[in-house]
Amino acid sequence: MQRGDVWWSTYDDEFPVVVLSERDAVQIVAAATPEQRRGYVLLAPEEAVEARPTGLAGIEVPLDGLPRPGVVRLALPHQGHIFCTWRLSLTREDLTSYVCRLSPATMSRLELGLRLAEME
Repeated sequence: MQRGDVWWSTYDDEFPVVVLSERDAVQIVAAATPEQRRGYVLLAPEEAVEARPTGLAGIEVPLDGLPRPGVVRLALPHQGHIFCTWRLSLTREDLTSYVCRLSPATMSRLELGLRLAEME
């Protein structure tokens, strides 16, 4: 189990998780629908660096090599708001089967998103 590995877990039958460390993972979710985006800006990590959004904003990082399309969605800090995240504490027993390893380019985008969301 290494950073960037994608595993099926006991947390969700529909989407796997991306391992961040021996004890942490982030849940993969479906990309936001137009309805879910209402009043909220979702950017790619590189766009968030350039745009420096001041309102309610987040990042979606599309992931490669999955059995179905999925993203990691991260909220950007915004004063006066606490956002839920899909970060999970896990044990080896929570992981049921290996899916794939994220490509170096995708992992780099995810790491940028985690830094911008102040999760690392």
